[in-house]
Amino acid sequence: RLAAGRQSQCHGGCNGDPRRYRHGDDRLSLGHAGGKRCNLDCLVRKGFGLRLRKQRLTAKKVIEAIERQLNNDEAKRNAQVMKTELQQWHGPNNAAMFVRETFL
Repeated sequence: RLAAGRQSQCHGGCNGDPRRYRHGDDRLSLGHAGGKRCNLDCLVRKGFGLRLRKQRLTAKKVIEAIERQLNNDEAKRNAQVMKTELQQWHGPNNAAMFVRETFL
C-alpha cells in the first residue's frame, strides 16, 4: 500500500484484484502477462485504473503516475462505485440461484 492513501499497486492478477475492488482502492498496476493486462485494461475502462506499459517505463513515469493517481478525485469516486457494486454481488448465491432456476 502506498503511504499517501488508499492506493494500491500490484501485478494485475485475479487473486489480488477482487480484494482491492471490494475495498474501493484506485489502482496503479503493471500487467506482465496476457490475462493480467486484460484485467488492468478493464480497470482503466472503469475509470479507476492507470496502466503503465513496461516497455516505456522509467522511474520518472512511475512517480508521475503515482502523483497523478493520488490527486485523481474522479478515479477515487469510480473506485467507490465499483466497491458498492461488488458489495451487492453474491457470486456463489447467484450461481446457486441460476442453477436452481435454470435446471431444477
